[in-house]
Amino acid sequence: MSNSINDIFQITSKTYSARATSKVGVPASIPATSSAEPTKGDIDKVTLSQLAQSLKGAESLDEGKQTLSSLLKEETGEIFNSLNKQDQDLLQSLFEQGSASAQDIELSLQSLANTAISTRANLERPHSAEEVAAKNEYMELNNISYEYYDALSASAEIEMEASRQFHFGNINEDQLNSLKDESQKQIIELNNSEKYKNIQERTAESAEKWQKISSSASKEFLGGAIVTPKQEAAREKLSELGFGGPSVHRALKTYAYQRDSLAVIR
Repeated sequence: MSNSINDIFQITSKTYSARATSKVGVPASIPATSSAEPTKGDIDKVTLSQLAQSLKGAESLDEGKQTLSSLLKEETGEIFNSLNKQDQDLLQSLFEQGSASAQDIELSLQSLANTAISTRANLERPHSAEEVAAKNEYMELNNISYEYYDALSASAEIEMEASRQFHFGNINEDQLNSLKDESQKQIIELNNSEKYKNIQERTAESAEKWQKISSSASKEFLGGAIVTPKQEAAREKLSELGFGGPSVHRALKTYAYQRDSLAVIR
């Protein structure tokens, strides 16, 4: 009888032990080191492997972000690095999406930089007597134009103020007409005076003359056109894709004034 009780106790104990073990996910019949269940070391290896893969992916992404910069020519790469992070990220994104090639970006950056460089060059390069004379002529006529518009506005204001005063009953109709006549008389005198006659046309012609002389001198100084057709086409393409704006122009102006050379980039 005692043997039977002991047997039952042993069987019950084994069953309980097996159930308790199964709750933690390791069946009693399978050794912990069997191929069906990895050891803790194996689990660590898998986890570390997944982490390594994740880090490798992130590293690849970082390397990808360097790809664009590395594909640019040395000086164009410097222009790229002069941009703020937001503008750099935009170019990188356009490159990765295939919206713009590295060459598109390179030529666009060159175009924008050359414009900034030429602005600096035109201030610092030597100017011929002819160019100086053309500039002074334009500046004088431009100042006269401002005088003309101020005088024209004052003359027109006489009629407008007279109409307001008549509306409020402060002057009669004869006074209104008299003031209108005075306004028109002054305007006619302005337009017929030697100083202001055809001042708009004269100023425009002077500006065109100065621009032509300045452009020719600048082109000669810089060794060619400021921007090549390919550079301009690339700049327009990138502009349509959203690249440009004040932050880019500020960065390129700073870049242009920090360069040792006034030569444009080709």
